[in-house]
Amino acid sequence: MRLRQACAILAAAPLSVAMSSAHAQHAEGALPLKSSEIEKALVGKWIRYNPPGWADSDIHEEFHPDGKWRGSLSGLGPIYFTGRWSIEDDRVCVVADKGTFAESWHAGLYCRQVLQNRETEDLLIGYLPDRPDSPRKMGLQVVEVRALPTPK
Repeated sequence: MRLRQACAILAAAPLSVAMSSAHAQHAEGALPLKSSEIEKALVGKWIRYNPPGWADSDIHEEFHPDGKWRGSLSGLGPIYFTGRWSIEDDRVCVVADKGTFAESWHAGLYCRQVLQNRETEDLLIGYLPDRPDSPRKMGLQVVEVRALPTPK
């Protein structure tokens, strides 16, 4: 059984490295956005990202115009989170609601830079559950951006 697991891990390793290098290429030409650019890029938007090679780590985040922040982490089952968001010092900042799973990732204000590859115009942001004590960091993620549905 262990031999089978080891073979599966070794078979997946080149794929993971190839996908990581694709993310690295996006980050290579990326520059940090200023607060006004972050506002334009994220207010009223839904973003989604998935670290390369991690099918169970898909995250989506919603940045509502009124400051509400919602999202989910896919895994064994969806983990939903809510809170508030703001833009401070050229970074997007979130505060998870008390008692939500996201609070265990970051208690209090958590801020991330938003970058943009000036050639491809792709947005990049740090993986939400990354913590200073995490043994494995997911790092910058290429973000899919969509407008939030308009309320009826």
